[in-house]
Amino acid sequence: MTKSALAAALLALIGTALVATPAAAADLPAILRASVSIPEEVGADEIGQLQAVTVTDLAPDAESVRVTLAGTALAPLDAVEDPEGVVTATGTIDTWGFAGNNRSLVLAQCVDEAATDCGDPLTITTRIDNPVPTHDLNPPGTEFSDDFDVTTHLAVTTGLPRLRLTTDGQAPVFVDPEAVLPVDTDALTEGAHQVAVAVCAADEAPCVAVPPVAFDVVRSVAGSFSLSASVFSPNDDGKFDTVNIDYTQVDVWDSASVEVRNAADEVVFSSAVPLPVAPSTNGTFLYDGKDSLGVVLPDGSYTARLSVSRTLDSGDTASSTYAPKSFTVDTTAQAPPTLTATPSTFYPYVDGYRDTTKLSYTGQEPYSRVDLFVRNAANATVRAKQILVPADASWNGRNNVGSRVPAGVYNVFVRVIDSVGNLSYSPTASVTVSDKKLLTITRAVTVTPKASIVTGVTGACSTRRTPSLHGWAGSTGYLSNTRCRTTFAASRVWTHNQVHLPSAVTYHWVRLGWYGGPTKAATRDRAIATLYGTDNTAQGWFSSVDYMAAQYIPSVKGSRVVKAGDVSWGFQTDRGNRYDVKSFTITYRADVLR
Repeated sequence: MTKSALAAALLALIGTALVATPAAAADLPAILRASVSIPEEVGADEIGQLQAVTVTDLAPDAESVRVTLAGTALAPLDAVEDPEGVVTATGTIDTWGFAGNNRSLVLAQCVDEAATDCGDPLTITTRIDNPVPTHDLNPPGTEFSDDFDVTTHLAVTTGLPRLRLTTDGQAPVFVDPEAVLPVDTDALTEGAHQVAVAVCAADEAPCVAVPPVAFDVVRSVAGSFSLSASVFSPNDDGKFDTVNIDYTQVDVWDSASVEVRNAADEVVFSSAVPLPVAPSTNGTFLYDGKDSLGVVLPDGSYTARLSVSRTLDSGDTASSTYAPKSFTVDTTAQAPPTLTATPSTFYPYVDGYRDTTKLSYTGQEPYSRVDLFVRNAANATVRAKQILVPADASWNGRNNVGSRVPAGVYNVFVRVIDSVGNLSYSPTASVTVSDKKLLTITRAVTVTPKASIVTGVTGACSTRRTPSLHGWAGSTGYLSNTRCRTTFAASRVWTHNQVHLPSAVTYHWVRLGWYGGPTKAATRDRAIATLYGTDNTAQGWFSSVDYMAAQYIPSVKGSRVVKAGDVSWGFQTDRGNRYDVKSFTITYRADVLR
């Protein structure tokens, strides 16, 4: 449609002026006058981008004008009344994306600002030449790790539009259609980005945004890896000889390789690793602890690195080397642990006394397993067991089937295994298994005073006589004041006596007794007996009767009075008392081995 034809069509629509305010949109007539501005360079029969639209002589009640282009609702135009009372709506319309002949521009005046309640429309049929730009990326693709170019095509036959291209975070660039825009990926973070595109009448002129160019900057490859052990022992003993390098791909890898470095950061081994087989995302590489020449690595610390890559759809390559994992090669057994067995002689009867021998072992590093072995004089293993915790390190004198072994000397040792299977053996410790068991007995030991006296004190006025005046063999007479009568010290006759008891495990109690009486029956003389403790303090004492009889001090706990098998007591007269003792008797109860 030419300008003159468009003007004629618009004039044909003009009638008389609106004379009343309609009550509703249904009362609004069709738009009486409308104009569409057309830039001179566009052409006589075309509408270009961002064209101005002026709609005049609207009804007084009109609030807006609804605009529809080629069936698509655009933003409504606001109606404004000028001082002369003329209601006019003016604005611009975005025609980019519409192209071809017979495109309908439909205008209708409305009584609401949202342009939903409108009267009869005015339809203008025209041709629009505004194609959407297209883009070529070189190299083609959507993922890039290196720089690439964007070329924008705009198939226009009229006008000289400019393109405004804006890469994320960078200043906009104005170019002509078909110009090449280099995209510097080094200035971009890894991830999704876009080049925003707008078509403009000129640089900095009003522009219309069109769909952007979307792309991803991809430098790394997602995935991970781990080691099945931090220490292993590649010594071909069948225990912890290898370590698994387990890996998981998130992105699909095109290649993967592993590299091992020593403590000096020197590469000692490298190899490609098999890629995970679809649909699995996991893979494993079995590393045998050898260098690239097949020689077992020396003991020490190492790191493993996994490097992967994939080819992007642009042909670029993304790659990653994941954080190194540390491991230790340990093929050397530790120094033998020490071993002690306490007691060295034990009695495997379950009576609570030395039923087992306790084994104590120490070493340089933690053990993953400890085993106890017991061998007899013929070097045959009679007992083997795993020690789960150090408190279990003991032997109860039983063999592997639970029977008590014969009495004799046995050799015990432990075998320790470190975390990677290296073995060490302790020296042997000899233990004696006894067939004795604990019995409780009550016994008495009778001794004469002469045989049991260790030392004594006889005052200047007194006499100690052996044998006593009663004539008993080995007896002793404690005769006070036979020579004079002066001080207490001079009258005193005292002896310290001691006897050694047969060996026992435990002495439960001890009792001191004696047989004796006054030297002369008619005198009614007395004596005093005192049982001494292990610290030489009195643990019991008794004043004798004044006639001839067997007498005793009540029993005392054995641990209070028995020291290394010895029992001590004192016997004394003073102040003129004269007393003869035929014998002393120590009665005791004890646990002994039989």
